[in-house]
Amino acid sequence: MTPGTRGIIEKTFAREIGIGKCVNVLSLSKIVTTKISAYAFFGMDYVDDDEFIDAAYYYNEDVLFGSELLRLTPKFLVPFTGPLMKVFLKRQRTFFMGLVSIIEQRMSSSDSKKKYNDVIQWIIDTSPKSKPWTPGRMAFEVMAIWFGSVQGLATTLTFAIYHLCDNPEYLEVLREESMMEFTANKRTVTGRRCALRDLTFSDGTKVAKGEWVGIPVGPMLRDASMYPHPDVFDPFRFIDSKLRRGTTCIQPDGPSKFTDVSDTWHVWGTGKMTCPGRFFVSFAMKHTLHYILENYDLEMAQKSRKKTINWRTLTFPALGVKVNFKARP
Repeated sequence: MTPGTRGIIEKTFAREIGIGKCVNVLSLSKIVTTKISAYAFFGMDYVDDDEFIDAAYYYNEDVLFGSELLRLTPKFLVPFTGPLMKVFLKRQRTFFMGLVSIIEQRMSSSDSKKKYNDVIQWIIDTSPKSKPWTPGRMAFEVMAIWFGSVQGLATTLTFAIYHLCDNPEYLEVLREESMMEFTANKRTVTGRRCALRDLTFSDGTKVAKGEWVGIPVGPMLRDASMYPHPDVFDPFRFIDSKLRRGTTCIQPDGPSKFTDVSDTWHVWGTGKMTCPGRFFVSFAMKHTLHYILENYDLEMAQKSRKKTINWRTLTFPALGVKVNFKARP
């Protein structure tokens, strides 16, 4: 997927940002993650289908707000409120009918030479053979997986960008780590990646080259997925203990990768219920962040603005938060 994914990211950022622009972070994250996910789910043929992608883009929001609306509705009115919501949430039907069309086309195709390698084809191939699913049933299966994929992916990317804006001193460190990771030219000191230069943080803390245990993108994403808890994100925990600041937020299980699963980390589930899609999420996030680090410097447009909103059981990025993407020379 790498060539196609990189092409999608470059094309999306060129259209949305260009050489530099102040943009809504959540909207940007949703656009790029929706297109990457569409590539994985439906193939490249549908990435530029504006009506279909627009419906897929808004589908998750409609489900989230619709579910909360039903929870606020008195129980005896739910059977009436649910069907009524269909009148207003038309994009869900557009998304569903688009999926049904793709599935029917593939199932009826006589072209045995054209091979598909995406989520829709996987569901078609692995659906029960004794009692075959209808295209509609398969479409619902795709929509369920889509909901779990895109919403968390876009939200985590947004919070990761917030972290980069709040901690500009990490940009160069992450660039060095990112370039080493993507060029397979990693340097190690006693088995650990380190920075290639001396580093001075905004609070005056100095760490000499070779003593810094690098901040890989993976653990930063791990923190971003736990945002907005202010006591969670502490990249300094990756510094040797003798150099660590007076912080109380040290990762108890030591440095880790974004996709790691443990008894203290339940975002991906546990045991047999561990999410296999975490590797796709990591893949999409790292490629997007690599592109951002390589091409832009980041700065919050309104530094004092609250970045999150809470409603009922939901905590998500505030809708109007903007970031200045400044092209690197």
